[in-house]
Amino acid sequence: LTDTWTFIGGTVSGNEISVAVDRLGRYGLFFGPADEPADIDILASVSLIPRVIRTRGGSMDEQLKVSFTTSRPTNVVAKIYDTNGRLIRTLADGLITDIGSQLLNWDGQRGEGGYANDGLYVLVIEAEGKKIQKTFVILNN
Repeated sequence: LTDTWTFIGGTVSGNEISVAVDRLGRYGLFFGPADEPADIDILASVSLIPRVIRTRGGSMDEQLKVSFTTSRPTNVVAKIYDTNGRLIRTLADGLITDIGSQLLNWDGQRGEGGYANDGLYVLVIEAEGKKIQKTFVILNN
């Protein structure tokens, strides 16, 4: 036995990994971005802070902060819709992220100008076919 790792290859088929082992020893399984299993979440830990924003109140709650984590560099799309399904604002369209924590901000302004009205809204964030939806409220009264 040595303290050196030696690459011996292997194959992936569905959810199984196989490798020919021709001698006794200690073995470890390592994978990198090219070998990453499909079931690892590319997009995780999506949260909105705060869940109720005041876009015109002059307070600290004037912006929606969209926090999320990506497990590898990826292309992200993030859009805000009203409850009728109308697009209110695109926050990201083709944003290439790094690995790790990401942050987007929205100040409550509509894509065509002006502020969004009070009410319930839906953030839809997508990466590599995974789609997550989160709701939040604008309340200026």
